[in-house]
Amino acid sequence: MAVTLNSKISYIFKKREFGIFVFILILLAVFGSIEPRFFRSDNLSAILSSVGILMVVGAGQTLVIVTRNIDLSVGSTLGMSAMVMGMVARENPDFPIVGLILVAMLVGGICGLINGYLVSYGMIPSIIATLGTLAIFRGAIFLVSDNVQIDPEDVPKDIISLATTSPIGIPWLLIFAFLS
Repeated sequence: MAVTLNSKISYIFKKREFGIFVFILILLAVFGSIEPRFFRSDNLSAILSSVGILMVVGAGQTLVIVTRNIDLSVGSTLGMSAMVMGMVARENPDFPIVGLILVAMLVGGICGLINGYLVSYGMIPSIIATLGTLAIFRGAIFLVSDNVQIDPEDVPKDIISLATTSPIGIPWLLIFAFLS
């Protein structure tokens, strides 16, 4: 039994992920000792809220990586989706929240289809295709928005609350990230 337990422990220590885990624990200890408010619930909630969107994007990127490809345009795709959703919300204040989410998903899906078409049918390596669409999508954001930011006051509070609140104290965005 001891040999089995010992081999399991040595297996854990040999995993690459263990080093990352230890590094994160060290970072938490350092930040917690430098700034005592670091471990307050409001700060941890803010950190988890900002991590949620990265987890959702990372889940999608994982599917791309599993196919032995890479998508460098995910940030620009996210920006394009958010910009179009924000513009629709600003121009149509009574637009339903579910509709806004669907608009963002539609824009992101179209961007993904463009990338998929270039890689699958255009036979362009994914790193080249997505590097190009990264620049195109980023430029399109400036063209569509006329280089004007979306003020958070123009977006319905319910959309913002999806990223910051939930009935059980965990942001909805983080719950969605874990489900994806």
